[in-house]
Amino acid sequence: MPSRPQVLLVDDAILLSELMVEILEDEGFAVTYAKNGPEALRILSSGTSFNCVISDFSLPGCSGSDVVNAALSVLPDACVVLASAHPRSEVGHVPDKVHYMGKPYHIEELLVLMRQ
Repeated sequence: MPSRPQVLLVDDAILLSELMVEILEDEGFAVTYAKNGPEALRILSSGTSFNCVISDFSLPGCSGSDVVNAALSVLPDACVVLASAHPRSEVGHVPDKVHYMGKPYHIEELLVLMRQ
């Protein structure tokens, strides 16, 4: 039996994150959740392999940009998504390999990115 794709979800919106975890798990993903930037950075530095990292831009402790840059450095083949309620012009530089999604986004759009 093939293992389920591993996802790291980083967002400080607890209720929204609980819903996202449930949806992603129902879609066949194994989800690890981090509620802030430092927690996400610890998880990323632990050596756990993820197929996808989804991070909010505005996080307590450090920015989502820090999280996606760390993800790119340790998981160069992973799908990396930066989500924000801020317009992309306010987020600053988004690396080429990072998919930017404005909030609110449609879960179907996210799932398409994750399955590519």
